[in-house]
Amino acid sequence: TVLPAGGYQVFVEDAAKFATQFPNVVNYTGPLGFGLSGDGDVLRLYDAQGILQNSLCYDDAAPWDEDADGFGYTLENIDFEGTQNDAGNWLSGCLGGSPGTAYDPDCIEVATSEAEEMGIAVFPNPVNDVLNVHLNNPARLRLLDGLGRVVLSQWAQGAAELPMGRLAAGAYWLQVVDETGKGLHMPILLVKQ
Repeated sequence: TVLPAGGYQVFVEDAAKFATQFPNVVNYTGPLGFGLSGDGDVLRLYDAQGILQNSLCYDDAAPWDEDADGFGYTLENIDFEGTQNDAGNWLSGCLGGSPGTAYDPDCIEVATSEAEEMGIAVFPNPVNDVLNVHLNNPARLRLLDGLGRVVLSQWAQGAAELPMGRLAAGAYWLQVVDETGKGLHMPILLVKQ
């Protein structure tokens, strides 16, 4: 498969299943007859002359983001110029991923109801040390910095405390995504006193 500069290609194990789930994505190749291992694998990218240009050996355990290990999230590259085998250069993206396109950090399907109607309360905001999140239903909490990098991530139900004292002051985004993939994306301001 030859990719144009800046192009994207999806490689799928089951083409029929993929086409059903993502009917608008046409830039895919498959069926491959195999999938990428959930226990880590090696991917290599060669140029048109057959010279190795990029090699990635990923894993599904810390320090790699474990949300991409069968929980429906994909690994997303933060810096294509950075070290590709560094787990810190990858984050788990949105539920279902962004197949065939660039990663969109605002890809959560936002519910039309307000946070209160969904049983979500977040306080205080602005926050100094600990951000409190109260939930009626289990959800994935993710705090993203201004570059869209996940700096905190955890599953929660009921009351959760996100420790923010070690983070730099500034604007963050809190993603609250329930088990169906619906949720909220709200701004959080971290101030230092």
